[in-house]
Amino acid sequence: MRVTMAFEKEPDFQLDSKQFKAIIVHSLQTLHGQVGAAVPVDILQCHSQSASTLTSIIRIPYHELVKVWSALTLLGTYNGFVCIIKVERASPSLLSLALSSRAFDFSRRTLSTS
Repeated sequence: MRVTMAFEKEPDFQLDSKQFKAIIVHSLQTLHGQVGAAVPVDILQCHSQSASTLTSIIRIPYHELVKVWSALTLLGTYNGFVCIIKVERASPSLLSLALSSRAFDFSRRTLSTS
């Protein structure tokens, strides 16, 4: 699952993979209680676009997809900062998360940048 997290204002804490996993577990626990907090979440890739925006690829069990997606979508604040988490893509295959067929130029066999 590829997700992007953005804060309205720059937070006073460092956005990295450990902090992002804590945010995910917090959102799962808030919405689904201890059962939600027990969902195994692995951060496979984490890329900070700015101080207030983070894009990440997370791995979760397929049968927990709806639970995680709902918890991430309904998260509105974290530590007093207004935030949003957008699920960009969900797939059972990591390869499809890494490459988008929409951005592939089949005539040139390259990725288009536009």
